[in-house]
Amino acid sequence: FSEAPDLERLHGMDDAVKWARSLKASLALYESGQLGWANVASALLLSGPPGTGKTTFARALAAYLGVPLFVGSWSSWLGTGTGHQGSMLLAMRKSFADARAAKKAVLFIDEVDSFPNRGTLRHAHADWDIQVVNALLAEIDGIEGRAGVILLAACNHPRLLDPALIRSGRLDRHIALTTPDGEHLARIFRVHL
Repeated sequence: FSEAPDLERLHGMDDAVKWARSLKASLALYESGQLGWANVASALLLSGPPGTGKTTFARALAAYLGVPLFVGSWSSWLGTGTGHQGSMLLAMRKSFADARAAKKAVLFIDEVDSFPNRGTLRHAHADWDIQVVNALLAEIDGIEGRAGVILLAACNHPRLLDPALIRSGRLDRHIALTTPDGEHLARIFRVHL
């Protein structure tokens, strides 16, 4: 984690940092048996324009929690094979399996708005996209569960997301990041200088 930014120095994303602190406290209670996984706020959707720090936050969160970071996206999973749905789904399942095997980890799904809203699909190959979204939903809260896996997703356009992705128990906590104001920009410059 030597290259990961310090969570406390991520200025301009106060709500996300507050969520991370609360998560860390909840994880301590979970590990001591005082809190069930269902009561840990273990999933977060970050949205905002490019350059607002979504990927930086993922790296900082994993370092702050002292856990490994696993990263996936529509394009990275699709690019692992020959472009067939089967190879994409295998890559997606492997990311989730690797995170589960770590017992405690952050799984970051970047550009989650690449996964289409199934209700708006009208093209001839809609079934292909629908099955990919279905597979993602099954991995998020399927029969294997994801105890110990913190799910973090990022996008630029949250309005494009399938409603099932943001329903209760999935990515139901949403924090929108904005470009930093003058005060936060000054703090950011101080960090880098």
